[in-house]
Amino acid sequence: CFAHQRRATQPRARARQIGSPHVADGRARGGQHTRRGLAKNNTLTFLNLSGNALSDGAIVSGEYEQAKLPPNGGLAALGACLRVNTALQKLDLSENRIEAKGLAALSRGLKDNVGLTELNAKNNTVVSISKCAWGTFDATSITELAEALKFNSTLTMINLAQNQLCGLTAQAKGRFNASGILALAPRLRFNTTLKQFNLSDNAIIESGGRPIMEDVLACTGFKLAEKLDKG
Repeated sequence: CFAHQRRATQPRARARQIGSPHVADGRARGGQHTRRGLAKNNTLTFLNLSGNALSDGAIVSGEYEQAKLPPNGGLAALGACLRVNTALQKLDLSENRIEAKGLAALSRGLKDNVGLTELNAKNNTVVSISKCAWGTFDATSITELAEALKFNSTLTMINLAQNQLCGLTAQAKGRFNASGILALAPRLRFNTTLKQFNLSDNAIIESGGRPIMEDVLACTGFKLAEKLDKG
């Protein structure tokens, strides 16, 4: 990962965790219910939705066809909620099989958000490449997130570890694609609040991407933290 050395101190948070069985036994419906609740909520500061299969449907499309639910409906609902919610500070979306369209939908809400400080999207498939190197690389998620960071002034930490961000698995299977990583650099120049951006376990360095990372870091003011970087 790469990070500024300064770390923001976080207050104690009022938290809620929604775990398996999956959100409301329906990903899009659960997201809609969560959206309505968060839109009216002004006290909840930490929401844990990890492990709820909030996929946008490309890899697990069969589940969506069976349930007849719109792809990435839950994540789009969360994104819309983030436009208006100012209390939520930490959001954990790790291990949800989130793919490119899902993170892109969420990122459009982050662009206008003024409360969230930490976003954990670890261990997903945000460029639509699975852990087995299946799928077609799609950097839409990263370009939308980069665009959001150009305007967002509250996020201090983002975790995108274990997401095959360059199209490669942890075992370096797949085809290297740096378009997503390169999209970050011009947008991060405008962001002065982000302190930590975790890109570990993405096979970036192992695949020969160190020069690319160094170019990105030189443009953004971040430093490569070797002790935290595994990829």
